[in-house]
This record gives sequence, structure tokens and C-alpha cells, in this order.
Amino acid sequence: MNAGRSRAAITGVFWSAVHTALPLVSSTVLFFLCAMLVSPEEFGLFSLAAGIVATVIALSPLGFSEALVQRETLTKSHVDTVFALTVGYGVLAGLALWAAAPLLAGWTGQPQLQQLLWFMALKVPLDVAVAAPSALIVRSMQFRAVAVRTALAFSLNASIAIYMLLNGYGIWALAVGQVTGSAVILIVSLYVARWRPSGGPTLAAGRELFRYGAFASGSKMLPSLRLDHVILGLLAGEGALGLFVLAQRLQQMLTMVFTGAWASVTHVLLSSLQTSKEKTRQAFGLASFGSAAIGIPGFAGAALLIDDLIVWAFDDRWAEASLAAQLFCLVGLLSAIGSVQGSAIKSRGRADLWFYYLLAQQFGTLAMLAIFSKAGLTAIVTAIVVKTYLLWPISVVLTVRAIDIPVWDYLKSFAAPLVSVAAMVAAMLAVEYAMADDPAGLRLLVTGLTGAAVYLPVLYLLSRRRVADLLTIIRNRSASS
Repeated sequence: MNAGRSRAAITGVFWSAVHTALPLVSSTVLFFLCAMLVSPEEFGLFSLAAGIVATVIALSPLGFSEALVQRETLTKSHVDTVFALTVGYGVLAGLALWAAAPLLAGWTGQPQLQQLLWFMALKVPLDVAVAAPSALIVRSMQFRAVAVRTALAFSLNASIAIYMLLNGYGIWALAVGQVTGSAVILIVSLYVARWRPSGGPTLAAGRELFRYGAFASGSKMLPSLRLDHVILGLLAGEGALGLFVLAQRLQQMLTMVFTGAWASVTHVLLSSLQTSKEKTRQAFGLASFGSAAIGIPGFAGAALLIDDLIVWAFDDRWAEASLAAQLFCLVGLLSAIGSVQGSAIKSRGRADLWFYYLLAQQFGTLAMLAIFSKAGLTAIVTAIVVKTYLLWPISVVLTVRAIDIPVWDYLKSFAAPLVSVAAMVAAMLAVEYAMADDPAGLRLLVTGLTGAAVYLPVLYLLSRRRVADLLTIIRNRSASS
């Protein structure tokens, strides 16, 4: 593997992790504060509004930003065309949502939904307009600049939203936080990219980007669709939706921490190595091991700690979400692996295959919600977990074909992390049993520290060479910075 590209990728992972973690910290604080100060029913109402807005955004051509990253030769016309396409959609879709708000509120019987949708419709054009400048930032690997500016932007955003929460604005604090966050991200992205539209869209550029961009948009759309929230809110009510979203949100926040940085950087790196199969295999192997070594213990540990976390942080109204959150961590285990799988498949120009896989997963989730909506929260989430694992082998087949490696060689990447996690889980369970009568906060801290103290040395003993390779690249890059 080219040493410069390798070091840049590892540095990109670090700054992408910082860029992912900083907004995540602020959104997590807001999320927990809101859950402490509002009821599951109020939280469910906001989630229904946010789900409708997210669905409108998910249907946008945001995936054309990945087409700009993946393309070997990029012109101004390509960037201008993507900007015009996304902004045009954002304005029209935002206006359509604003007009439809009274009808949706009347249908659900929730008058406050109308005001929420009117305000949150502003988020649609802001979110989709960021596609072109973000692609230029990712393509040039300016992760450090993005991280620094994002830290400043989200600190301001979090301060405003926290002030609103503590002064009794309830779920409107989250609504304001989402819209202002989208505005800040757009401004920061335009500043960092140092790009402005220099011409209109062209049909030729659109044709060159269409196939990859359309399927990449589909791949982005499916995980972002919040039809699950809409369906569950309509069929099971705002209370059940509030509990479901709390459990799901915990898993999604962990996914951003454990896999968000790896996904974006791996896509850039593998796209740049399209002409070298051997370098691609090396890069993919390192990324797969790194993702598994972080994500698998992260979600396994979270599954053991979440129950104490909810007891410690929230009141009894949210207790029912504990088991659902633990079950969602099982989905997170696969998301830790899937982030690199998706990057590998799309880097080969086969965004269509990854789209079809995500489509199957999404339809499966919606089917489980429709079938089990009246069976209770635990039954719903259990059905989603079983469905996810039954479909996962399809992603393995797609991945090994894209990278052209044997299945066993690929699966071996997960062996050391899985064995290390088994030792970690045994130690954590022993501590939880011994501290069963202690306060939840203390038990949470000691159990978490014990898990880390067991996992890290066991992983190093089992996979010393790969751990050393990762550390060497990071040290070399730090020395040259």
C-alpha cells in the first residue's frame, strides 16, 4: 500500500472520528436532557415530526456527493450540476412539506405536529445543499479543518438548545437544534471547501454521474428513511414510538462513534486504489480489522451497560426501553462490520449492489413493524434483530466478490476481536454479579473499566501484528505532522 495514502487514511480516520464525535457529544447531551425532561409521548411526537422530515430528506439526491468522491477525474461542471440538483430538490421538497403539514396533523390528530413540521421544513433545503461542498472536502481529505470548525459550530448550537431545554421549551429545543445545526453545517462546509457555484448544471455532467449517483442516493436513502418511526407512531402510538426511538437512538449514537469515521475514510481510500487489487486487499483488511476491533467490543459492552445507564440517567417512564436498547446493540454489531463492507462495494463502482442489499433490509424492517406493532416493544425489536442477521450473509458474499478475496480470509478479520470480546463479557458479568446491590452509577463505571482492562491486552496478545501495524502508521503520521 502506498505509504503516503496509508498515513493520510489513518490521519483521516482520526480527524473523522473527532468530526463525528464532537457533534455526537452535543446531540447526546441534548438527547438525554430531553428524555429526562419530557415524557415518552412528547418525545414520540417529536420523533414522528422528525421522521417525516428525515424521510423527505432521504428521498433527495444526496448520494451524488459520493459520485463526486468516487470519480477519478472531476470538473467544475460536475460539482455545479450536483449543487443545482440538490438545491432544486431541497427547495421544492421543503415547500411541499410545509404545504402538507396541516393535512398530516389532521390525519394524526396531533395539532402540534403542524407547527413542528412548518418549522422543521427549513431543514430540508439546508441538509441537501451541503452535498457538493462536503464531497469536495472529503475528496481532498480536509478532515482536520472540518473537525476544528465543527467543534466551534456545534458548541454554539448545543448551548442554545440546552438553554431552551432548561427554560421549559421541551421538544422545541430539539427542533431548533436540528434546524440550526443544519444551517451551521452548510455554512462551515462552504467555508472549508472554499467553493462557490461557477456555472449552471449541464446534461453531459449529469449523464456521467447519474448511474453511480442514483444508486448511491438509494443507499443513503434507505438507512435515513424514518418510515419505521412514521409507521410505528401511526400503528402503536406516540408512547411506544418514544420508547422505540430512545432504544434505537442509543444504538445509532454508538454506531456513529464506533464506525462513522471508518466508513467515510475507507470509501475515499479504496476508491483511490481502484487500479491495484493487492493494495485494495491490504487496505480493506486493515479497515475491516480496525472496525471490528472497535465496534464489536463497543456494542457488546454497551449491551451489558445500557440497562444500568437507563436506570441511572432516566426515570421509571423509560424503563421499558432497556431491553429494546440491548437488542438494538446486536444490530450494532453488524453495523460495525457493514460500514466497511458498504465502502468496499461502492468503491468498486457497484453502489447498485449495496443499494439492493439495504433495500432488502429496509423492507424487512417495515414488514416486522407492521406485523408485530401490537405485540409490544420487545417483540418488535427482536423481530428486527432476527431479520437483520438472516440477511447479513448476503452482504458478506457481495463484499468478498467486490474485493476478490476468499470468504474465510475475510471472516478471519473478526476472529481475534470476537475471542477478546468473549473474555471481556465474562469479566463484566462477574463484576455486575458481585456489585448487584451497589448503586447503578458506580456499577456502570466499574463494569465498563473492567471490560476495557480485559479486552485490550487480550486483543493485543491474539493479534499483535495487526495492532502493531495500526499503531505504527499512527505514530509515523504523528511524527511527520
